Amino acid sequence: MKSKFMFPLTQVNEDGSLTFRYTFEIDEDDGEWRRFFSELVRQGKISEDSYIWVSWGVPVIPFMLLGYLISVILGFP
Repeated sequence: MKSKFMFPLTQVNEDGSLTFRYTFEIDEDDGEWRRFFSELVRQGKISEDSYIWVSWGVPVIPFMLLGYLISVILGFP
């Protein structure tokens, strides 16, 4: 619940059943998911100890910039 940039791959429906998704949209807000799952725990539809599969969804631009800078400094072998 406290993790940032984590997007669920296990989706809990309103009735408590589980479905799986393989992607997430770039405009999703991870805070909304944390509030949604907190509400499901509060309502008793899922346990606080339930496992939810998540994917790390950080922006890719910093990693691309780092790779570019390394290639400029070291060059291509």
